[in-house]
Amino acid sequence: MAARELIESEPYLPTLSRMLSACDDRLAMLGLPHPRDAYREACNAPSPKEAQRWSHPAVYHAGRTLGWYRLRTSTERDTWPEFQRVYRACCRRALAGEIPALPDPPQHAEPPAADREQGRRRLRELREELKT
Repeated sequence: MAARELIESEPYLPTLSRMLSACDDRLAMLGLPHPRDAYREACNAPSPKEAQRWSHPAVYHAGRTLGWYRLRTSTERDTWPEFQRVYRACCRRALAGEIPALPDPPQHAEPPAADREQGRRRLRELREELKT
């Protein structure tokens, strides 16, 4: 749709870069974040990744496909081009209805009341020790 609108509105054929940019801008209308925003979201998401509130499942799946460790430790120059490619593939799959839903967040059991009370008592003891 973006390509068609761009071709119809421009007096000359648009460049490939302009076509890709128009398609990226169109993603927001379909509920998908712009690739740069998706990249930042994937890079900055704390662990556990499954427990985060993702703007779209495609962002999570692109990050998981590329590798969380790689996104966290490699430079943007190394990861951004590949993330873009992987994310666009995930977007195509999402628009076709093929992308799986987000995994269920891990269930953390509430610590027993006795453990909480013991922790509070130890914290009070440490505060008293540090006062002197």
